[in-house]
Amino acid sequence: MWWGTAIEAPDSSGLAKFYAELLGWHIAHEELGTAIVAASPQGPLFVFHQADAYGAPVWPPAEGEQRPMMHFDFRVGDLDSAFAEAALFSYCYRQVACSAE
Repeated sequence: MWWGTAIEAPDSSGLAKFYAELLGWHIAHEELGTAIVAASPQGPLFVFHQADAYGAPVWPPAEGEQRPMMHFDFRVGDLDSAFAEAALFSYCYRQVACSAE
């Protein structure tokens, strides 16, 4: 039985909030170092784990750099609109994350 997808992140809470807002899902559980985002009580789930030594992937791949290991594919009705919305959420997330530092 599939339960969810686990993802390492430098900021598990922040990334969970980003995906919850972007997808219209909810934070199902959060504790120090772990946050779970769910579409419904039955799933699907994304489990974000804090990884202090996280290395962000580089695209396109470059020699000696962290390679992309996975990605999500989402079906959307309007690609341009969805891209703009994701870019806006990403910008807002970075602004909040940077101001917290």
